[in-house]
Amino acid sequence: MSLLATRPPRTEIASTETVTLECDMAALLASGETVLTPVVSLINVATGASYAGGLSGSPSVTGTRIRQSVTALVAGQRYRVIWTMTPVAGKIVSCETLLEVPF
Repeated sequence: MSLLATRPPRTEIASTETVTLECDMAALLASGETVLTPVVSLINVATGASYAGGLSGSPSVTGTRIRQSVTALVAGQRYRVIWTMTPVAGKIVSCETLLEVPF
């Protein structure tokens, strides 16, 4: 699996915010490949548990960019957002960022 870190690799947001995050997969795609069937996961770093309730809606794709909104995060927690997709059979690419929720 190829992995790309988003820029910035760490983002701080408030628990009351709804934020749309984006990952550009262009650097991981070969010529002619496109972003297909993206899946976005939100993982609580402390517990390793999925927190699907923090994902708002489905991921959207524009060109090589995947966007996902997050909301209703718990203050004092850290989350890892992981975007994964398969541009061609047998190839999995992923990018991630860390969300810090101080309040």
